[in-house]
Amino acid sequence: MTAITLPLEQVRLVADGREFSGWQEITIDASLEAIARSFRVAARARWPRELHAFRVRPGSAVKVYVGGDLAITGWIDKLEASFDATSHTIAVTGRSRTSDLVDCSAVNDPGHWRSRTALQIATDLAAPYGVEVLADVDVGEPIPRFALSDGETVGAALQRLAALRSLLVTDDALGRLRLTRAGSTRAAVALVVGENVVEGSSSVDVSGRFSEYRCKSQRIGDDQDFGAVLQASQGADDGGDLGRVRILEISAEGGEDAARARQRAEWEAATRYGQSIGASYRVRGWRQGAAGALWEPNQIVTVRDDLGGIRGDLLVVDVSLTVGGNGTRAALTLAPPEGFELLAPAAPRRRGGAKARPVNTQFDALADGVKAP
Repeated sequence: MTAITLPLEQVRLVADGREFSGWQEITIDASLEAIARSFRVAARARWPRELHAFRVRPGSAVKVYVGGDLAITGWIDKLEASFDATSHTIAVTGRSRTSDLVDCSAVNDPGHWRSRTALQIATDLAAPYGVEVLADVDVGEPIPRFALSDGETVGAALQRLAALRSLLVTDDALGRLRLTRAGSTRAAVALVVGENVVEGSSSVDVSGRFSEYRCKSQRIGDDQDFGAVLQASQGADDGGDLGRVRILEISAEGGEDAARARQRAEWEAATRYGQSIGASYRVRGWRQGAAGALWEPNQIVTVRDDLGGIRGDLLVVDVSLTVGGNGTRAALTLAPPEGFELLAPAAPRRRGGAKARPVNTQFDALADGVKAP
């Protein structure tokens, strides 16, 4: 049976000491917003005996290779068989080793930690399921207290934990959990409409953006900390030319000082800008260049899309590698990295306050006269 994948992109499943190749339909999905990447492969034949070589055992450990590159290390979840009057089909689906963290309960006892870093706590949470945890970035200061909620899955606990230190949680090709932040690497090539982009779409929606963001906060004082200093009102501008006054007032989630209130306003401006722009593109092949690395999430890529009015750097959020009737394609979902910046945890207050984190304004472009901040 002949697969339609190119030799460079031949997809092989290695499970139970056997290698399975020749798949005719292939999808490999990875996302910055998902803890576990996934795959689905299928083969068809006129006679069922021709598919005997494709039978695998659900629950088996599996490694998925694209050419010589490892794409997924995980487990086979499902084997499906179907037929009609003219053909028979076998399909295999599976996910990364980190899928156990998504599905399974957090069983640590005791289920609470004091003065441990996010990496240390994440390592403890993943240990019962044999998943290794790595950090691509500085995970910050130890967390004073962290406790599990009743019935909580490991994945849910990890997401709460990561938010405390402005981290994102995802996986890699080796089935390891990674603590990271948006835009940890840069793609080797640009995406240029009319050159390597075969189809796509983009949108710029400013309905959720405002010309000015005002953050108000009030905190409880004490004998050393009282009066007007307990109230904070700070603002940030969108930075773009929205063409009219649009003001959004927000309340700080906790009692914050002026520096923290300003940081909260700047974060609101940055993330709303980042969420207002989206783009999806399909490119031929699965690699960055003729024989480059596979496309992966969390890469910064330069985009030149004159039709959509987008010229600048975007973050690769989702990657879907497919083989089907249109050949071998990589579908990429992109957004400004600002949309994935998490608000930094509050630092201990100091007299005089702390300098607020500046808004990232690197993305440069847009359509219909709309300027990025």
